[in-house]
Amino acid sequence: MKEPGNLESVQPLNDSEGSVPKAPTPEEATSEIPDPIPPIPEGNLTRELLLVTPLYLLVPVLFAALALIWDIELEIGWILLGAAGWLAALFLRAPVSLIAQRLVSNKENIQKVVILSSGPAEELVRLIIILVTAANLNLAYAIGLGWGGIEVLYALVNGFLIASLLKRTDDEALQAKEVMERMGLLQAGTKPLYGVVERLAVTALHIGFTLLLAFQPLLVLITIPVHSFINYAFITMLRLRVPITIIMLLLLALGFIAYALGLAAMDIP
Repeated sequence: MKEPGNLESVQPLNDSEGSVPKAPTPEEATSEIPDPIPPIPEGNLTRELLLVTPLYLLVPVLFAALALIWDIELEIGWILLGAAGWLAALFLRAPVSLIAQRLVSNKENIQKVVILSSGPAEELVRLIIILVTAANLNLAYAIGLGWGGIEVLYALVNGFLIASLLKRTDDEALQAKEVMERMGLLQAGTKPLYGVVERLAVTALHIGFTLLLAFQPLLVLITIPVHSFINYAFITMLRLRVPITIIMLLLLALGFIAYALGLAAMDIP
């Protein structure tokens, strides 16, 4: 699934001085919506991540089980090919990041450029693999499963790195935490259960997109912008403090719509 400023304190007028109540901003209004899963205290985040690690690892197992229900044969070689494809797409984004750092000074804008590049990088690599292998249903599903599965591991490792960062108090770590807070990344990063939901949705999306490209390669003209849009919208909603529950429900809906469309395209009821 992507500089720190100082806020000047303003002394508000009290009611006796004739002040008019200030209307809440959109961010303040959304923050009032209760969240069923509170953020984990920084010191406990590593322990909570360890507890939910089995749930992360069950995500690809779930989709493998669904494949068995529909008599889809999965070969480990094709699953590993999907994982390699995701890694190749990740490396392709490195030059984009370097170019953005030369042209853009703001770290948040650099992150936006990298996020928007995810669609072209991943979908073009996915298309190349599909075309080279002449993927059928079994092969395409396995590739998509490997693609989503390696990203589950990446997200889990990234979660532990965030937990380690939150424990640090040096200037570099504090600056990184403030940037992450401004972008809303800590809203999800400190709630491991939401990470499991995100992986569930994104894995469904990867399998669905892979099946769609196996059905019709020209659909890459749709999957590229949709992929970039979903990633950018996800980060934008986090930054705007949209309740994380709403974000995850939207992501789940999009992921399983893509999954259902992919299965339907390959004539799976």
